[in-house]
Order: sequence, then C-alpha cells, then structure tokens
Amino acid sequence: MLDHRLLMPVLDGLDEIPESARRGAVRALNHAIGADHPIVVTCRTAEYADVITDGAPTLHRAPVVQIVPVPAADVIGYLSQVDWPDGTAWEAVYADVRAQPQGPVASALSTPLMLALARMVYQRLGGDPGDLLDATRFDCRHAVEDHLTDRVIDAAYAPDRLPSGNPVHQTPARWTARQARPWLTFLAIYLHRYRERDLAWWRLSQRLLSPWVAPGIGIGGGIALMSGISAGIAAANTNANTEDAIPLDEALTVAAAVGGTFTIFAIVIWYAGAGRAPGRLSFAIRGSLGRLRRGFATGAALIAVPAVPVLLVAAGAIQVSDGWSFTVIQTYIEALAAVTALAVVVAVALAVHNWLDAPPTSAAQASPEGFLRQDRRSSWVAAAVGERSWLFSRLRRSPPP
Repeated sequence: MLDHRLLMPVLDGLDEIPESARRGAVRALNHAIGADHPIVVTCRTAEYADVITDGAPTLHRAPVVQIVPVPAADVIGYLSQVDWPDGTAWEAVYADVRAQPQGPVASALSTPLMLALARMVYQRLGGDPGDLLDATRFDCRHAVEDHLTDRVIDAAYAPDRLPSGNPVHQTPARWTARQARPWLTFLAIYLHRYRERDLAWWRLSQRLLSPWVAPGIGIGGGIALMSGISAGIAAANTNANTEDAIPLDEALTVAAAVGGTFTIFAIVIWYAGAGRAPGRLSFAIRGSLGRLRRGFATGAALIAVPAVPVLLVAAGAIQVSDGWSFTVIQTYIEALAAVTALAVVVAVALAVHNWLDAPPTSAAQASPEGFLRQDRRSSWVAAAVGERSWLFSRLRRSPPP
C-alpha cells in the first residue's frame, strides 16, 4: 500500500526522540522518503530547525506548515461551550481577550495546550478567572502560564464535579495532590536533568544510585553471612564433643567461601540487570539464532565470572596446603561439574528468555503496569525453563535404583 501511495506515514513527535538519536532518525528519513514516498513529520519548531539545518536536504526542501496562534474568537467559542461551576464567570476575560489580543491573557491562551489547561483548572477547581486580569500578578504571558501550570496537579487529582460545582460521589482516590506533587516534581527534575521526555523508569536505579551501592550490598551481605555461619558453628561446637567439633580454620574457610560467593554473585547480578529494559513475550522466528546465542552467552558469563575466580582460588589453596589427593580431586571435579551444570541451566533459561523477547511485530497500548506484567511473565517463563533444565540435569546425574 505504501508503494502504491495508498498510505501516507505520519511521524508524530520527532522532537520526542532523544536528542542523541534525533539526527540519525532524520538521516534515515532522508534515505527512505522522496518525491514518490511522501511523509508527514510533526515537530517543535526549534528542534526541527536544528535537525534539518545542513543535514537533511530532503526535509529541507519539504513544505513547512506552522500552527498559528488560536484567534480570540476561537478562544471565546471554546471556553463558552463548557459547563462551568457556579461562580466561574469568564465574561471579563472574554472582554479583555477581545480588547487586547496581544495582552498577557490572550497571548497565554493562544496555544491549544494552555487553553486546555485553563479549562481543566477552572472546571475542576472552580474559582474566578477574572483574577487573571490582575496586572500586578499577571503582568506578562509567562506569569499567566505559570499560574495555570502550578495548578495542574491540584486539578488532575481533584474530584469530578457536577455543573453545580458539587463533587461527584466516587471512590476516594489512591493519591491526593499533596502526596503526588513531590513525586511528580522529582520525576520532572529527573527528566530535565537528563534532557528526556519519556520516562524510562528502569534506568532510575542505575542513574540515581551510587556505583558503590552494589559493592556495598554485596560486601555487607557477605560479611553478615560469614558472621552468621561462624557464630552458628561456634554455637554448635559449644554443645558438641571435642571429637565432633568443627576446627576453627575449617569453620572460617566455609564461612569465608559462602560470604565471598554471595558477594561476587550479588555484584555481578546487580550490574548484569542494571538498566535492562522490560521484556515481553513475543515469538518471532527471524533472528532466533542470534537471540538464543546472546542469551546463552549472558547466562554462562553470569555464572562463570564469579565462579571461575573462586575455583582458581580454591585450587591454589589446595596446592599450597594438603595437595591433590584422590578425595580432593574427586571433590573438586564434583564442584566443577556442579558449577558447569548451574551455568548451563542459567544459560538455557536466559537463552529462552532472550528468544521470547523478540521485537514486537504489532503495536500495543503501553503502560508501566503492562510493562511490569509482561516482564514478570517473561521472567516466570525463563525461571520455569531453568527449573526444568536443573531437574533434567539432576536426573541424569542420579544413579539408577
């Protein structure tokens, strides 16, 4: 249909693409479109001028349509159709908009966004719009816009009202404006700091937490485990016979091994999952081999990175202590086999998880709850595959009855 010009693509919101990727998107558009493949691109004026200047000859030749300010007659016509609460009279504002089309109020209401905000604020919160005509408080367009945006959160969390102004009876809201304001302010500051307009909430921890959090959790948890195991063995030795007591050096070795393994695993898992975008179950044959290969390699590395140093340290400790007896070699081979089996299990689980996390072939409505639900479902599938792989490996290792 595109080849026969029966469909015209519309790229809505070029300015919403991250700035680092915006010019790449424009280059792709220049290669993809032409006289035979028209396209409509919507973008803010400043961002559009920035990306097409000296870098987008095709788009530079394209006609540009800019939205003009909303005329005073349309402003009045739009606001006049609303059922306002009692005491919300706009007649004085209408007169000012007609008399001063370049004044602060008329200029502020000349954009669809501010016009919609004015309707939401005064329809849900009530009040006298005539206050906007106070030349001391609202001496410029920005003052009017700031006043409306400052009340947006209160209006968004206000109860729905009848034309009389009385609230509609409804279930109490989970959040109040007072509770939501600091959180929304935090998110707004976060997006402004990173110059983004889409909230990728899965990147919050990676960006806001110190890089020393993972080592702190790993080392702290490892020390806690080591202390707990040592205390448990010490308590058991006090109630045991001298022959049954565990030597202090063996107890400390076991405690250190468990604590060190936990520390390494915690740090590796933390950094492996940091910034990972939520997955979704999406089956696709194309690219299956690559996704399986990447997932398997990631899972194997997740176990190998902490396990190999531990095995090497253990081998060195054995070499400088009692040496390699038959029993020690057998125990070491069993440990090596267990680590290999665990690596295969995790690798297979992540390979399946990565395989089912294919790029979606169809669009769907997105929401944070939906992302979490899909990611949880994908993780459960991977966990189930890992469990089956582990059970299979145990059955293969079990001796026949």
